[in-house]
Amino acid sequence: MTGIATCGLLGAVSVPRFTVVEVIYPEHRGTIGLRGSHAPLSWEHTTAPSRSDSEHHWFILQIAEGEMLDLKLVRDGDDWAQGRNYSVHAGDHLLLQPAFDRT
Repeated sequence: MTGIATCGLLGAVSVPRFTVVEVIYPEHRGTIGLRGSHAPLSWEHTTAPSRSDSEHHWFILQIAEGEMLDLKLVRDGDDWAQGRNYSVHAGDHLLLQPAFDRT
């Protein structure tokens, strides 16, 4: 969850490494959420974005160093995005443009 940085007189200081999942999806098409394999996410419960601005949605997660988190986007709480699950590590930045409707 943290990295180590040096800071002058303070010596080594722990610095959190956040994982960012950035999603581009039009808000008028539904509410975007995230589910995943372990905390801070869950396959049973949808997590809302940490921040949303029009069609951009950001999920800011803390994942322990060395752990991998599998995740998948959902729309309106129970409509799973098409395609495979994604995997992230501490400090990753993942940009997604999901598809939900089959054409």
